[in-house]
Amino acid sequence: MMFSFLPVPTVPTATEAARAALHRLSQLGLPPTPDNFQRFFTEAIGGAGMPAQARPMAGSPAGVSAETQELVQAVRRFAEQLAEATGSLAQDIGEQNAELKQSMDSFDTLAGEPAPPEVSQLLGTVLSITTSMHATVQASHSELVRTREEIEHLRMELQQSRQWMQQDPLTGMQNRRGMDVVLVREVARARRGGHALSVAMLDIDHFKQVNDTFGHAAGDRALVHLSEVTKSVLRETDIMVRYGGEEFLMILPDTDVNGAQFVVDRLRLVVQKTPLIYESRKIALTFSAGVAQLRTDENGSALVIRADQAVLQAKREGRNRIVVAEP
Repeated sequence: MMFSFLPVPTVPTATEAARAALHRLSQLGLPPTPDNFQRFFTEAIGGAGMPAQARPMAGSPAGVSAETQELVQAVRRFAEQLAEATGSLAQDIGEQNAELKQSMDSFDTLAGEPAPPEVSQLLGTVLSITTSMHATVQASHSELVRTREEIEHLRMELQQSRQWMQQDPLTGMQNRRGMDVVLVREVARARRGGHALSVAMLDIDHFKQVNDTFGHAAGDRALVHLSEVTKSVLRETDIMVRYGGEEFLMILPDTDVNGAQFVVDRLRLVVQKTPLIYESRKIALTFSAGVAQLRTDENGSALVIRADQAVLQAKREGRNRIVVAEP
C-alpha cells in the first residue's frame, strides 16, 4: 500500500509576506492599494500561485484602504477555518490511532494464535504512519493558531494605521484623506436612499491676526477650541473635517440646505458667545461659512467646491455670516 501526503499550507509565510509587502510600500512611499499590495505580496512570497504583478494605480488615495483591510480579514478567516479543520483532524487521527492500537493488541492474541509476523509488521507500519500523521497535524495546528494570532495583530495595526492617516493630529477631526472616504460613502448613501446631503465650509475670520497678536500656540488652541465647541452642536451622524489651515468642512447627512444653514448659524452664534480663554486673555472668534446641498448631477468634490466658493463670497460680504450656494 502506498501513502502520499499533501504538503501542509505554510500560512505563516503569507503573514510574513504581508508584513514585508506593507513595509516595502512604506519605504517607497506608495499607497497600499490592492494592486500595489498584491505586487509586493507576490514578490515577498515568491510568486507561487499568485497573479502577475500589477502596476500601481495612478491617483489612488493614500492611507490603508478598505480593500487591504478586507484582504487581511480574508486571510484571517482562512487561518481560522484551517486551524479548526486541523484541530478536528488531529483529534480524529488520535482517536483512530488508539482504536488501531487496540485492534493490534486483540489481533496478536486472536483465537489464541500468534499473528503472522508479516501481518504484525504491516500493522506496525500503519500504526507508525498514523502516529507520525497525528504529530504532524498537531504541530501544524499549533502553528496555525499562532499565525491566526499574528494576523489578528496585523489587522489591529492596519486599523490603527488607517485611523492615524485619516485623522488630524491637532484637533482629532478627520483630515482630507478621511474626508475623501466619508464623502464617497455619504454621496453613495444619499443616492441609494434618495436622502438629502449638505456640506458647509467654515473659515475662521482674521485667523492671521490671532497668530500675529497672540502667537502660533494660541492659533493652534483656537483651532482646538472651535473643534470642541463644534462637537457640542453637531449630531453624532455629522462629520467635521479639518480641511486645511483654519478651514473646516461639515458633512451633514440627511440634511437639506435649509437644515444645514440652521445648524451652521446655531454653531456661529455659540462660537461668537464662547470666546477662547488663552493665558488669562479672551480671544473672540467668528467664522464665515458657505453651505451647499448635493445636486443630482454632481459628486462629492463638486459639492465641496460650491461650498468653498460660497464661503469666499461670505468673506467678501463682510465675514461672520453664511452664504448659501446656488442650487
